[in-house]
Amino acid sequence: LDKSVFQNLNKIRDTLEFDNQKLDVINSFSFYGLENLKMLKINNNMISIIKANGFYGLKNLEVMTLVNNKIKTIFVIPWKDKRIY
Repeated sequence: LDKSVFQNLNKIRDTLEFDNQKLDVINSFSFYGLENLKMLKINNNMISIIKANGFYGLKNLEVMTLVNNKIKTIFVIPWKDKRIY
């Protein structure tokens, strides 16, 4: 997913599904702009890398599924507080 592809879609509030899309990398800030999203499903893809801040901006996310991917590397940066958004 390209950086900030959802930047102006903050009205999406419920569920976003990316099942079976052959995604391989979650780039930094990929989901920026989806602060009202409650559920994110990214199942049955080829995701092997999640870059730092890949899920930045998902402030109201309650459920995320990443079932049946090939995750090998998750890049993280230390946070000053415990929030992940």
